[in-house]
Amino acid sequence: MKTLLQIAYFPLFFGGFIGTGIYFTQAQFGFYAIVLLMAAAIAVSFGAERLVPYNPDWNISKSDRLRDVIHGVVNETVNYAGIFLLAFLPAMALSATLWPTHLPFGLQVLMALVIFDICSTLFHYLSHKNAFFWRFHAVHHAQKRLYGFNGIMKHPVFQLFDSVVAVGPLLLLGIPHDVALMLVYSIFIQLLIQHSNVDMKTGVLRDLFATAEVHRFHHLKGKAGDVNFGLFLSIWDKFLGTSYFERRTTPLADADVGIGSEPNYPVQYLPQMLRPFQAQYPAEFAQRDVVSHRGF
Repeated sequence: MKTLLQIAYFPLFFGGFIGTGIYFTQAQFGFYAIVLLMAAAIAVSFGAERLVPYNPDWNISKSDRLRDVIHGVVNETVNYAGIFLLAFLPAMALSATLWPTHLPFGLQVLMALVIFDICSTLFHYLSHKNAFFWRFHAVHHAQKRLYGFNGIMKHPVFQLFDSVVAVGPLLLLGIPHDVALMLVYSIFIQLLIQHSNVDMKTGVLRDLFATAEVHRFHHLKGKAGDVNFGLFLSIWDKFLGTSYFERRTTPLADADVGIGSEPNYPVQYLPQMLRPFQAQYPAEFAQRDVVSHRGF
């Protein structure tokens, strides 16, 4: 039973919640239906992490629960506020006919996900090579453990940069409001999967999808973590030369993840928000100046 859950978790979680979200959006159930789906996804994620944990110790709070809740509320509020602003940004589209509204809704969502994923992956890659962007991205790498809900742990400034780079092309193409809503919801679902503490077994699927099985290595300390940048798909890392996976006999632990050169990086929310603006920012970026190119 445990093995079956490990194998089925990713396709059922991703396909089930994304598929239900598409159905709810097409049926015009409203924004609150999406919020209920998000709450259900969190509950399922937490439940599975306790049934088949990757690292049982990562199910124990390390004084980070309130912080992660604040990160989640702030970042998701900003995300959905941006969706509502779309109604006031139609003039940004290069042409009213660029977006293929004639395609089935599911294909439109897939198109948005792929475009977003390519742009976001490239900016994510850049944020590990550029000292200025790394200051803000470092917040995401300050976790002492990996579990579903801390995938949303991002500095709002970094989130703004990422949105401009990854959502900007979609705005120029004239992405419809309902497709944009599904995009934001899908990102939330994928972040739950990607940072999950579920001991999922994705097999050949990890060659295509950026599941927790591969993304955990992105959170390794130092240059070892300069791998697996993709959000939805892992194939972009094949082109970047940054794909990495290893079979381990023991799970990654607290000592393996985080910012190696700054072990005392702030844990609480407000100090994390202020950290990138401090004048005496340490030279830990030197560890990430060159991206290590490792393959399968």
